[in-house]
Amino acid sequence: MCSCGVMAFALHNHVRSSSLATLSRKRTDYSARFLNTDLAKQAPDDCKYPNEWPKNRSPYFRAFFATFGDFDWRNDLNGLKIPRLIIHGREDRVPFEGGKAWAEGYTDARLIVVSPSGHFPFIEQKEVVLAAIETFLDGDWPQDAIVVQSDNDLQ
Repeated sequence: MCSCGVMAFALHNHVRSSSLATLSRKRTDYSARFLNTDLAKQAPDDCKYPNEWPKNRSPYFRAFFATFGDFDWRNDLNGLKIPRLIIHGREDRVPFEGGKAWAEGYTDARLIVVSPSGHFPFIEQKEVVLAAIETFLDGDWPQDAIVVQSDNDLQ
Protein backbone atom coordinates (compact mmCIF):
# COMPACT_ATOMS: atom_id res chain seq x y z
CA MET A 1 0.00 0.00 0.00
CA CYS A 2 1.21 3.49 -0.79
CA SER A 3 -0.25 6.57 0.86
CA CYS A 4 0.50 9.69 2.84
CA GLY A 5 -1.06 7.92 5.79
CA VAL A 6 1.36 5.03 5.49
CA MET A 7 4.24 7.47 5.11
CA ALA A 8 3.25 9.51 8.15
CA PHE A 9 2.77 6.34 10.20
CA ALA A 10 6.07 4.92 9.04
CA LEU A 11 8.01 8.11 9.69
CA HIS A 12 6.32 8.60 13.03
CA ASN A 13 7.33 5.10 14.05
CA HIS A 14 10.84 5.53 12.59
CA VAL A 15 10.52 2.77 10.03
CA ARG A 16 13.63 2.74 7.86
CA SER A 17 13.21 3.85 4.25
CA SER A 18 14.57 0.51 3.05
CA SER A 19 11.54 -1.25 4.51
CA LEU A 20 9.24 1.39 2.97
CA ALA A 21 10.67 0.57 -0.42
CA THR A 22 9.25 -2.93 -0.14
CA LEU A 23 5.70 -1.60 -0.03
CA SER A 24 3.94 -2.43 -3.28
CA ARG A 25 2.79 0.25 -5.68
CA LYS A 26 -0.98 -0.10 -5.71
CA ARG A 27 -3.86 2.29 -5.25
CA THR A 28 -4.41 3.26 -1.65
CA ASP A 29 -7.53 2.00 0.06
CA TYR A 30 -8.98 5.21 1.49
CA SER A 31 -12.16 3.60 2.82
CA ALA A 32 -10.99 3.78 6.44
CA ARG A 33 -10.69 7.57 6.14
CA PHE A 34 -14.29 8.04 5.02
CA LEU A 35 -17.39 7.73 7.12
CA ASN A 36 -19.23 6.87 3.90
CA THR A 37 -16.79 4.32 2.42
CA ASP A 38 -18.56 4.42 -0.97
CA LEU A 39 -17.01 7.85 -1.49
CA ALA A 40 -13.45 6.53 -1.11
CA LYS A 41 -13.16 5.98 -4.86
CA GLN A 42 -13.23 9.78 -5.31
CA ALA A 43 -9.92 10.15 -3.48
CA PRO A 44 -6.92 10.59 -5.80
CA ASP A 45 -4.42 7.80 -6.43
CA ASP A 46 -1.46 9.12 -4.47
CA CYS A 47 0.88 6.56 -6.08
CA LYS A 48 0.16 7.48 -9.68
CA TYR A 49 3.67 8.83 -10.34
CA PRO A 50 7.02 7.28 -9.35
CA ASN A 51 7.99 10.32 -7.26
CA GLU A 52 5.00 9.51 -5.00
CA TRP A 53 6.07 5.92 -4.28
CA PRO A 54 7.19 5.28 -0.68
CA LYS A 55 10.80 4.55 -1.60
CA ASN A 56 11.01 7.96 -3.28
CA ARG A 57 8.95 10.02 -0.81
CA SER A 58 10.60 8.68 2.32
CA PRO A 59 13.84 10.72 2.10
CA TYR A 60 11.86 13.90 1.37
CA PHE A 61 9.40 13.49 4.26
CA ARG A 62 12.14 12.40 6.66
CA ALA A 63 14.09 15.60 5.91
CA PHE A 64 10.96 17.77 5.87
CA PHE A 65 9.66 16.58 9.25
CA ALA A 66 13.13 16.86 10.78
CA THR A 67 13.04 20.62 10.13
CA PHE A 68 10.09 20.94 12.52
CA GLY A 69 12.09 19.90 15.57
CA ASP A 70 10.07 20.37 18.74
CA PHE A 71 8.63 23.68 17.57
CA ASP A 72 5.13 24.50 18.76
CA TRP A 73 3.47 27.21 16.63
CA ARG A 74 0.37 27.71 18.73
CA ASN A 75 1.72 30.73 20.63
CA ASP A 76 2.60 32.44 17.35
CA LEU A 77 -0.88 32.12 15.88
CA ASN A 78 -2.05 35.32 17.60
CA GLY A 79 0.42 37.20 15.43
CA LEU A 80 -1.48 36.02 12.38
CA LYS A 81 -3.78 38.94 11.59
CA ILE A 82 -5.96 37.24 9.00
CA PRO A 83 -9.23 35.35 9.43
CA ARG A 84 -8.92 31.56 9.66
CA LEU A 85 -11.66 29.06 8.97
CA ILE A 86 -10.89 25.56 10.19
CA ILE A 87 -13.07 22.75 8.83
CA HIS A 88 -12.91 19.39 10.59
CA GLY A 89 -14.86 16.18 10.01
CA ARG A 90 -16.40 15.08 13.32
CA GLU A 91 -15.70 11.40 12.60
CA ASP A 92 -12.16 11.98 11.29
CA ARG A 93 -9.54 9.66 12.74
CA VAL A 94 -7.21 12.67 13.01
CA PRO A 95 -7.68 13.86 16.61
CA PHE A 96 -10.37 16.51 16.95
CA GLU A 97 -8.08 18.43 19.32
CA GLY A 98 -5.92 19.38 16.32
CA GLY A 99 -8.75 21.30 14.66
CA LYS A 100 -9.63 22.93 17.97
CA ALA A 101 -6.02 23.99 18.57
CA TRP A 102 -5.93 25.95 15.29
CA ALA A 103 -8.97 27.97 16.38
CA GLU A 104 -8.79 28.06 20.17
CA GLY A 105 -8.58 31.50 21.71
CA TYR A 106 -8.09 33.49 18.50
CA THR A 107 -10.59 36.21 17.66
CA ASP A 108 -9.99 35.84 13.91
CA ALA A 109 -10.48 32.07 13.84
CA ARG A 110 -13.59 29.93 13.61
CA LEU A 111 -14.14 26.19 13.59
CA ILE A 112 -16.75 24.28 11.66
CA VAL A 113 -17.34 20.67 12.63
CA VAL A 114 -18.85 18.75 9.72
CA SER A 115 -20.87 15.66 10.55
CA PRO A 116 -21.25 13.08 9.36
CA SER A 117 -17.78 13.23 7.84
CA GLY A 118 -14.39 11.61 8.17
CA HIS A 119 -11.07 12.97 6.87
CA PHE A 120 -12.47 14.34 3.60
CA PRO A 121 -15.40 16.63 4.48
CA PHE A 122 -15.00 18.43 1.15
CA ILE A 123 -16.00 15.15 -0.53
CA GLU A 124 -18.39 13.69 2.04
CA GLN A 125 -20.28 16.94 2.70
CA LYS A 126 -19.33 18.88 -0.42
CA GLU A 127 -22.28 21.30 -0.38
CA VAL A 128 -21.82 22.17 3.29
CA VAL A 129 -18.08 22.76 2.92
CA LEU A 130 -18.31 24.76 -0.31
CA ALA A 131 -21.07 26.97 1.12
CA ALA A 132 -18.96 27.64 4.22
CA ILE A 133 -15.89 28.48 2.14
CA GLU A 134 -17.90 30.76 -0.15
CA THR A 135 -19.35 32.66 2.83
CA PHE A 136 -15.87 32.94 4.37
CA LEU A 137 -14.33 34.23 1.13
CA ASP A 138 -17.15 36.77 0.87
CA GLY A 139 -15.91 38.22 4.17
CA ASP A 140 -18.46 36.72 6.55
CA TRP A 141 -18.37 33.86 9.02
CA PRO A 142 -20.47 30.83 8.10
CA GLN A 143 -23.49 30.36 10.36
CA ASP A 144 -22.14 27.11 11.86
CA ALA A 145 -18.65 28.53 12.50
CA ILE A 146 -17.88 28.85 16.20
CA VAL A 147 -15.30 30.65 18.28
CA VAL A 148 -13.37 28.19 20.44
CA GLN A 149 -12.48 29.85 23.76
CA SER A 150 -11.11 26.92 25.76
CA ASP A 151 -10.81 23.14 25.91
CA ASN A 152 -14.22 23.02 27.56
CA ASP A 153 -16.08 24.66 24.66
CA LEU A 154 -16.32 21.54 22.51
CA GLN A 155 -16.43 17.87 23.17
